[in-house]
Amino acid sequence: MEQLRSLIKKLLQFRFVRFCITGGLNTLVDFIVFFLLTGSLKWPVIPSQVISYSAGILNSYCINRRWTFQTRNRFFGREMLWFIGVNLCVLGVSVLSMWVLTTQMGFGTILSKLCTTALTMVLGFVLNRLLVFRSRA
Repeated sequence: MEQLRSLIKKLLQFRFVRFCITGGLNTLVDFIVFFLLTGSLKWPVIPSQVISYSAGILNSYCINRRWTFQTRNRFFGREMLWFIGVNLCVLGVSVLSMWVLTTQMGFGTILSKLCTTALTMVLGFVLNRLLVFRSRA
């Protein structure tokens, strides 16, 4: 058991591992909101994607700035503006991806959401590391 704890502690020293854990939490928030909106409330896919993704990125900013990238910058500042800009771009990619996969390619909602999530997680990490949290990353 002590070896497992030691391994976890070593893994958490890697920023990418922390980003993946944070990404998992963000994805969970995103999926819960998305499926509540589309399933329970019967909202259309595109507005549901915008709202669920927005909930995920708010969670992402809060956790990534403190835990993943350990920034000391002000909460409301240039870093947040860059984060919002980057994530609006990624949101655009996610909406386009959902639209292409569901309406143009005929994929089901769940498969489209999974493919879109994989795409945006990779894109989000790269852009956040290079543009938003670059001083500490």
